[in-house]
Amino acid sequence: MVHLNTLVGGRNVSILRPLLEHYRNLGVESYIINIHLNQEGDPILEEITSITKDFGVPIASVSVGSWLEILRRVYRESRTRYPNDWHILADQDEFQVYPMGLSELEAFCEERGFDYVRGCWVDRLAADGGFPQLDCYSSLWDQCPVGAFLSYPIGAADPRKVVFAKSHVDVCVGQHLAWNGTGCPISEAFIQIHHFKWVEGIIAELEARAGILKHGGYGFHVESSRFVKYFQANNGLVNLEDRRLLATKCGQDYPHWPLIQRWFMLLNNYVELGRRFIPGPASLTLEAETLSMDADRLRANLASATGSDSLLIAGRHDPTFGLEPLREIWFKTRN
Repeated sequence: MVHLNTLVGGRNVSILRPLLEHYRNLGVESYIINIHLNQEGDPILEEITSITKDFGVPIASVSVGSWLEILRRVYRESRTRYPNDWHILADQDEFQVYPMGLSELEAFCEERGFDYVRGCWVDRLAADGGFPQLDCYSSLWDQCPVGAFLSYPIGAADPRKVVFAKSHVDVCVGQHLAWNGTGCPISEAFIQIHHFKWVEGIIAELEARAGILKHGGYGFHVESSRFVKYFQANNGLVNLEDRRLLATKCGQDYPHWPLIQRWFMLLNNYVELGRRFIPGPASLTLEAETLSMDADRLRANLASATGSDSLLIAGRHDPTFGLEPLREIWFKTRN
């Protein structure tokens, strides 16, 4: 059995309607809808309840309090009720696109002993690079027709997510990493996560989030601050001509996905390390004969910049190679 497991809350909860429709079209039959309320009496509860009734989907849990304190706990506890099952872990603005049927992917992982599958954001934007007010009764793909690789080049935000996992797999806050289990190699399955986060009100939300995270002592507050500074410098828009972002009009199949997948296989990175830059996926090619050369060059650059000899000896096909120490670097980069 495959369940959709999501946590709904905050602004724009109306996106739950197209989210449920999207996963229903993928063949999902079981839904674990967890609700986060900022406070008792939060009016979003009524809207969410109305949407779930329209789809005949029950509400699994309602939690009140700090989003960060609730997020990881809810995703973990909700899966313990189904110890032998698989779960699609998707935030309310994450529309995953799979290269095969869900039952086929489940069987593929079971046969090979994989406990989870990874994916990466494809950030969806309006045609002009702006942040539209969504009409959740109309196609989100038409309202945000541009796919882009925005989160990493601009915010140095970790775009990886654990998207498909067995119940026992423990994930970090935000589902960016798994703490246990065996992951399916990126070369064998890597899932597009079309990310409808970039909509009306996002800049104000990021400003507020940066302040809350900084006050709480969370190092990743710098990610939100970087986005705000970028948008302010670009008149509240995303510059779609910036080749680092790989922005292009597309439907549910992002044409630059093979490049993104290759980038992660090579463990390239876009962070500033002192005065050195390691370029993002836009710098790569898809020519097979350059793969080994690129991998060796990037290893040397990363090891030189981080001072970590372990980066040089890590296996070329290790799907987690180099990314954990680099995550610490993201938090220490210049704001």
